[in-house]
Amino acid sequence: MNKWSFGFNTYIVEFPSNMLYKYYDDEYSSGLILLNNEYYYDITHNKQANWNRILINSKDGYIKDLPFNEDTWKFLPEGVKIYAYKHS
Repeated sequence: MNKWSFGFNTYIVEFPSNMLYKYYDDEYSSGLILLNNEYYYDITHNKQANWNRILINSKDGYIKDLPFNEDTWKFLPEGVKIYAYKHS
């Protein structure tokens, strides 16, 4: 399976190349939105507060707001992997 990757703060987000996505960056936040048939997943970095979150939104309006850490990465869609940058 082909994959795309995206540098997010000090992480790399890898996801299937057939997954719809949108990158955004403005003065307040930056992030990556991943879309599937039921949900969109917003992996976001708030520049002013310097925090990272995973926001999960359903078509029915349900929103889940999770901290961005290894324990919550399991809520991302199948095929999405997150790796910390390896500093040399």
